[in-house]
Amino acid sequence: MKQSVQPRFRLFDGVVIAAVLLAALLLFLLPLLYGRGQVAVVRVNGEEAARLPLNEDAELHIENNGYHLTIAVENGAVFVREADCPDRVCQHTGKISKRGSSIVCVPAGVTVTVGKGGENDADFVAG
Repeated sequence: MKQSVQPRFRLFDGVVIAAVLLAALLLFLLPLLYGRGQVAVVRVNGEEAARLPLNEDAELHIENNGYHLTIAVENGAVFVREADCPDRVCQHTGKISKRGSSIVCVPAGVTVTVGKGGENDADFVAG
């Protein structure tokens, strides 16, 4: 009579399972932790006009140089919803959410940059 051999659970198996679960948890939590505290800094003609937290949906209307822009924050990203500038490059840029990403509307003199949310997000100041 032949006995069936039952595979045994080894310590190495437990370590591998724990490592896979930890990696999955980190992949899930890192975007949440990384995105916390980020803001969209809106500047008009180089002057800061608004700071919009990326974790709160919002809409901002800007009128400058005869052009109107509607800037929106939804689901952790900022984008230009509507623009009446000639080429609409700002609108076609799409949604941005990574720190340092920018949307620029040259005719309206508007820039939108994703930053960390501190008082001063500048990497350098040109003088």
